[in-house]
Amino acid sequence: MEIRHAFAQALRKARKANGLTQEDFAEVSSRTYLSTLERGRQSPTLDKVHVLAQTIGIHMLSLLTLSYLYSKNGLTIDSLFEQIKLEIEFINQEQPSSGQAGAAESAVGIGLQTTSSIPTHPRHLLIWKARTPDSVISEIPASSASAISLLLNVATPPTEHGISNISSTLQAPGA
Repeated sequence: MEIRHAFAQALRKARKANGLTQEDFAEVSSRTYLSTLERGRQSPTLDKVHVLAQTIGIHMLSLLTLSYLYSKNGLTIDSLFEQIKLEIEFINQEQPSSGQAGAAESAVGIGLQTTSSIPTHPRHLLIWKARTPDSVISEIPASSASAISLLLNVATPPTEHGISNISSTLQAPGA
């Protein structure tokens, strides 16, 4: 489903779930504009999404999240929140300068206690790879590196040195 139509569905459902009519939005929007949004004929600005959500009595991210869930068939709220959490952590992370910490300290610093902490979702794995120092990645046992290469459908299996030979195939999201 197109995101504009998913937003239309989310807006209409949130409005009705809170017992509001289109007329209840008269102070922030015309009834015609609201109707246009609810039919998916236009997309609102972020400012308008914020005002609409406030009028409904919900956080604007709730409205946007609901829209996104409607647009992606089969996506669960838990998997979406996990993806968002990883992406925000990745964006907000501070890159250590080289030589600040050894591999063990770096592993603890990024929350990698064991190889079981390595994410299994390919997109999350790419984010993990992008924020994990090479010194930590080179210490991953070959058996775990093989599992990672299967997750990413990498044709060349890792060597006995772990994942280092497939590092070049792992790219950060959007790269």
